[in-house]
Amino acid sequence: MMGMTGAFSMWSQLLLCFLQLQVTLSRGEFQWKTGPWTECRGVEGHCGSHASNSQTRDAWCQDSYGVTTSDTNCKSASKPRTEQSCFKVCAEHHSMFEWTLGLWGQCEVQTTREGPATAILGCGPASLGLKHRTVTCVERGTHLIQRPGEDAIPDRICERFWQKPSVVRDCLINCSQDCVVGEFDRWSECTHSCGNATKTRTRRVLVPNNEHGAICPTLSETTTCSGLPPCPSGDNFEYTLKVDPWSHCEGTWSSRDGSQPVGRMSRDLHCVRNDGEIVDLSFCITDDVESPKTSQPCVPSIDCVLSEWSLWSPCPNICQLPYGAVPREPQRHRTRTVKQVPSGLGRLCEELVEYESCSDAYSSQQPHQNGLDCRRGEYVWFTAEWSPCATYQSNTAPCGAGIQTRHVFCIRASDTEHLPMPSNLCDVQDLPDTYQPCAVPCPVDCVVSSWGSWDRCRSEECMLETNKKAKGHRTRERQVIVQPSHGGNDCPHVYEFAPCTTSPCYSWKVSSVGGCRATDEERNCGDGMWTQAVQCVNSNMEPVEAKWCEAFELSPPWETPCSLPCPSDCVVSEWGEWTPCSHTCIGRNQGGTQYRERTILAQPGEGGLPCPAAEDLREVQDCNDHSCALFAWQTDPWGECTLNPGQRCGRGSQTRAVKCDRVMPRKDAPVIRCKPKLKPPSERTCMVPCPIDCRVSQFTAWSECPTECDGSGSWLFAQVRSRYILQYPQNAGSSCPAGFEEDRVCMGPESCHTYTWVPTAWSKECILGDGQDTALDCGDGMRTRELTCERGDDTLVADDLCLRYGPTKPPTSQRCDIPCADDCQFNPWSLWSQCLTCTSGQTRTRTLHGASKSNPKCLNQALYPSQENRTCSCPFYRPHFIGTRSVCIIDAPDRTPEGEEEPSCGRGHQYQAVQCLDENDVAVSLPICAEDTAVTKHPCGVPCPTDCHIGDWGPWGSCTSDGPASFFGTQSRRRELMQPQFGGRPCPLEATDSLFEAQTRACNPPSQFDMVQWHAGTWGECVIRGNDCGQGTQQRNLSCLQTDLGGWMTVVNSSLCHPDSRPDHQRHCNKPCDGQCVVSEWSHWSGCPKNCSSSFHRQRSRYILRNPSPGVGGCPALMESQQCMARIQCIQHYWNASQWGSCQLGENTQCGVGRRSRLLTCVTVTGASVRTHHCEKDASNARPVMTEECSIPCPLDCRMSAWSEWSTCPPTCGTHRMQTRTRRIIQNPNDRGRPCPDDLLQSRPCEAVPCYTYRHTEWGPCIAQGECGSGVRRREVTCHQPNGAEVDFDLCLKFQSTLYHSNMNISQRGYELLQRVQSCQIPCPGECQRGDWSQWSECYVHCANNRPIDTHGTQVRSRASLTQRDDCPRDEWETRTCRGTTCFEFLWRMDAWSYGVRNVWCQRSDGITVTGGCLESIRPNSIAYCSEGCPVDNSFCSENEMCSCQKGFKPMYSQESGELAQCVMAESGRSEGGKMITVGPAKDTDRTNESDTNQLEQEMFPMDFLTILVLGTTAAVVLVMVIVVCAICCCCSKKRDSNKNDDKLPQPQYRDYGNNFWDDGAKMKYTGEIDL
Repeated sequence: MMGMTGAFSMWSQLLLCFLQLQVTLSRGEFQWKTGPWTECRGVEGHCGSHASNSQTRDAWCQDSYGVTTSDTNCKSASKPRTEQSCFKVCAEHHSMFEWTLGLWGQCEVQTTREGPATAILGCGPASLGLKHRTVTCVERGTHLIQRPGEDAIPDRICERFWQKPSVVRDCLINCSQDCVVGEFDRWSECTHSCGNATKTRTRRVLVPNNEHGAICPTLSETTTCSGLPPCPSGDNFEYTLKVDPWSHCEGTWSSRDGSQPVGRMSRDLHCVRNDGEIVDLSFCITDDVESPKTSQPCVPSIDCVLSEWSLWSPCPNICQLPYGAVPREPQRHRTRTVKQVPSGLGRLCEELVEYESCSDAYSSQQPHQNGLDCRRGEYVWFTAEWSPCATYQSNTAPCGAGIQTRHVFCIRASDTEHLPMPSNLCDVQDLPDTYQPCAVPCPVDCVVSSWGSWDRCRSEECMLETNKKAKGHRTRERQVIVQPSHGGNDCPHVYEFAPCTTSPCYSWKVSSVGGCRATDEERNCGDGMWTQAVQCVNSNMEPVEAKWCEAFELSPPWETPCSLPCPSDCVVSEWGEWTPCSHTCIGRNQGGTQYRERTILAQPGEGGLPCPAAEDLREVQDCNDHSCALFAWQTDPWGECTLNPGQRCGRGSQTRAVKCDRVMPRKDAPVIRCKPKLKPPSERTCMVPCPIDCRVSQFTAWSECPTECDGSGSWLFAQVRSRYILQYPQNAGSSCPAGFEEDRVCMGPESCHTYTWVPTAWSKECILGDGQDTALDCGDGMRTRELTCERGDDTLVADDLCLRYGPTKPPTSQRCDIPCADDCQFNPWSLWSQCLTCTSGQTRTRTLHGASKSNPKCLNQALYPSQENRTCSCPFYRPHFIGTRSVCIIDAPDRTPEGEEEPSCGRGHQYQAVQCLDENDVAVSLPICAEDTAVTKHPCGVPCPTDCHIGDWGPWGSCTSDGPASFFGTQSRRRELMQPQFGGRPCPLEATDSLFEAQTRACNPPSQFDMVQWHAGTWGECVIRGNDCGQGTQQRNLSCLQTDLGGWMTVVNSSLCHPDSRPDHQRHCNKPCDGQCVVSEWSHWSGCPKNCSSSFHRQRSRYILRNPSPGVGGCPALMESQQCMARIQCIQHYWNASQWGSCQLGENTQCGVGRRSRLLTCVTVTGASVRTHHCEKDASNARPVMTEECSIPCPLDCRMSAWSEWSTCPPTCGTHRMQTRTRRIIQNPNDRGRPCPDDLLQSRPCEAVPCYTYRHTEWGPCIAQGECGSGVRRREVTCHQPNGAEVDFDLCLKFQSTLYHSNMNISQRGYELLQRVQSCQIPCPGECQRGDWSQWSECYVHCANNRPIDTHGTQVRSRASLTQRDDCPRDEWETRTCRGTTCFEFLWRMDAWSYGVRNVWCQRSDGITVTGGCLESIRPNSIAYCSEGCPVDNSFCSENEMCSCQKGFKPMYSQESGELAQCVMAESGRSEGGKMITVGPAKDTDRTNESDTNQLEQEMFPMDFLTILVLGTTAAVVLVMVIVVCAICCCCSKKRDSNKNDDKLPQPQYRDYGNNFWDDGAKMKYTGEIDL
């Protein structure tokens, strides 16, 4: 069996190996696969190609099916490397990399898993597609990152600095566009005033069609003018002079002095007969008509030559703008330079600047923040450690209220090296606090309680040899209530020792038990035995073992002989207590004494033992036989914490000197004078904190060099970078390095330079030109000169810079004249004559010279005036201040120390813009008005905040009682307050008065009986007048004892003790007579429990001192019991605390940590105050703390950021241009801090730049020097300021905000704007006529969802063909690209329904009525048709497919839908609802209204031909009848009033008559009433 099992196991293993081999063979070969490289990491601060920088990637083995297998399946020798050195990108590499954008590809259909999405012909979201481009991260300079086998730079490098632009955008696929034209203009004038004259009107193309859209309709309409008289007939021809256009400028292009060459251009003249034939010029040009010039000098035509487009300018980095301050439409632009300036009639420049929306360049399909998203979720605020707490500058003390700061900057969420990024990458809403209030701890002095009571005299050593009395100590102590801290005063000594003399070291303590028991029980007097308790005690009266006393003396017997007085013997009391010692210590002369007494209780009877002598009734002993000096352990301050060698921080040790000193006066004393057991320690452990070095962040990237000028004229700017403190140094750590900001100079943009044109001298000779006619020696010529561009630093630069930023380019040629023999030649004009008054005139003259004086032509004043006149003007100039003055802006200091805020008060200036205006309110140069600057400054001041002024605390007042039932009193003090002004820090909130702040503390009300108490002595003998026994009185001595601070009692004058608490010094007594029983004084009552009830009793006892004689009577009770009474005998003691006093701080501090205190007293349950030792012994509650830490919140002032830099003045014009600066609240104040100012934004005016605008007149008529052919038309282009006054034209050029603003005429668009003269063509007889080119249309862009698909659109202009002949050209238009962002919508517009009809037209969203643009498929109906029948009663669908009412019913139409709403009887009126209107007449009362209504109906309902024929025939019959009636009327003499029965006649219905065939007279049909 085992053999079979082994065989089976072997076959199983073979089978398993075979299966594994099959699997291996089926999977094929294995290969290594690698993951992406991780980000380059290394030691903090090591950037670039440092040796410590490396990156890693994963590598794994994979089979041909993509399944990951064990690494052993792949060849280890071919395993790719998993780690390599790398180039670590830091902030300093910011300028080394950039995104390169590829061109957008073709628009492609969006595809889904099911196939392509719908894409139809026609604009709209259904035609949306996508186009793609490549976006690559590249190096700007030499390749610094070496990647073997890899050329691409990872995108994450550029993404570290900039967001990656979008690689996909929307587009429209096969979007058909119909042609859209505008409305027709007004009709032109008639071509002639007679005959078959015509008039035309034209319209222009607004949007051209594409290959899929509908073509444009005709752009002109022509109609004949009616009512013109016929033209007179005749066979005479008319001749018209035709002038051809100028030819191109021709010449050899050589100049004599190196200046610009001059050529000539020519043109031909023709005479055209009115039948179109060209005849000899003599028919058009006669001797009295001057022939137009056929040649003139010219400069060669040079076309504009442009460079390639520059790279796109960077889009505004919104991540460096304030959060939320994204430009509404951020743009970028690219330019190309003018390499060859056009001249002559050369081709003008195309667009020099091209703009593109940054949303288009950077956005995805769903743009966020106008296409630029800082992705703030990838960035977080990093908070550094708080700085050490520093007190406010206003604090006079080095402790108290303070402030802590910390640096907060933005980092990538995944950045472990804390590389600072631009702050605006993080959300400012989440900005952590950078300030927080704190308190610099003030020194806290040690606070101790008052001294406790002296304890019993105790000896440290006993003289065991002699067992004599030894010197000992009495000790008292006080508690430490507040431990010293933060450098406060150390605690004084808490133990004091007073020397004293103790009892023997060991002694027997004997106490009696009961009274004396007589030995003779029958007599019950005489000798007896007294039982006594015997106990061995030490010198401190503490019980010890009996052997210690037995070592010195035998133990006293437990019974001792005594004598029990017989009934006639004298009886004396036991010894009373010792009186207080007469002195507290041994003085210079002697020590103190004390005594005790006993009294005679019963006088002896006959034969009885006599009483002791008087001196035997008192015992006197010495007391307080010790020195008056007090001693204490005194300590020096702790020394420095000492560490072990080589140890910088950690646990160490401190030592101090401890010695025994005499307290008063202080003096060294032997150690024996102080208790060794209570000696303070002289050594303790301590901690030395480890030093913490300063840590700083890396520097941020250099700020961008400004791309705009600041107006200062400087072209040098500064770039800055900064770093932050991550950890402030502590515990003597290394200090922070210097320089948290660095700057460097960078070159500003070229526009910051000044540029001027430097011309050469004009050519000396007047050049006639090198044209075809070389025989010219007089006539019109030209002078030329060269221009160069010079920068402000006298450097010659390219002309393009002057064209961009410089003034208007001066002309390089000017006309001149070489007089011919018959030309009129004049001397120069004289100077203008002087103005005598402001209303007088000025003249200047010129004279002829040479042969011209005798030339009659030259004497014609109309052609050649010899005098010119002009009106004098007296200019008046005045300064004009614009708007109101700005707020007072504080003058900023040259430099604000780090950590301090900019001043917000003090001296400043108010700003106000000013202009200099002449008498016509035209702005002129400021110096004319004696103004130095365009913005005036007026001194001003902002009062500085005055904080609440807090005076010093006054002294504590006297202690006043809080009331008769109170155990405590109250002390108060106050300090003066002066309320804040101008936003200063408020006064303490604890102040309930606006003028003072008060503090209170508990106190004990003063009393003259403090520290004194009555002391009662032993009762004396009972004195009976005249007898030896019976009722009498007894007295005792009372003394007033005062307890000093040392706890010693001294007898003082009785007047110092309170009389109300004086004990009884006399009482009634009973002195037993001879033979009567005598008992002792009562013992003290036994105690009652604290919580007692009526079941508890207390007892006291007494014993018999003398038994009575037989037969005399018995003894009184020897035991007495009393029920314990709650609140009387069952006394509970409680600690009673006063209210907490005010929180008191250190000297000269206003806030922070302080202490407050309260007083304690011990009271009984009845409220009676008792000495505190009762509560210390058995108080029912825990002892409350008397002092505790408290705090007064420190004021947290408002913290403002520094003012931002003043914004640049807007590039736009205006008299109220402003520049602003802002600041924000960094830290809001608490209710104790200085409030925030209201002004978070300040504005000040910029130079007032009037908005000069061009005004264009309409183009004038085309004027030719002949009568047809080439001509010119003119218009005026003037410059005006906002009030309409015309100003120098150069002002419009100067104050433009675009590039090439002063030389915009070099570009086609600029030339069109400034063009004053335009060539035109006047058709000659028989020629085709064409209209003028229209203005360029608005830029039309394709939109989807009311959003531009592309910012590049199309502009179009058109001209209409006015001659409708086959051989004449058709309408034409031309287009050009433009940049636009406005989406135009085309919507159908409708009037309200009126009798079933309404007007429907297409309108563009800007209000222009157009043809085309609106979809015909959704065109609303203009007529309410009845295609589905007429549901209204008594109605039918007429032949014109409108619902009509049957005969006898009037229609009423809905004003909302225009449909027939109701057919009512002819007598019915208007419906009550007000939404239906009656068409037919209601009564025969108003013929005019009836006629108007019928006319309207006839216009609305045209008739068919059959109806018209019937009506025509009927009209003819009616006309004949009218003629007959007229004839009858002529024959009749009687005339009836034809109107007397008008109201009764039915009105005819004209509903079925067409208005095209009947006039108002024909509508008067025959009524059957004829006047005969």
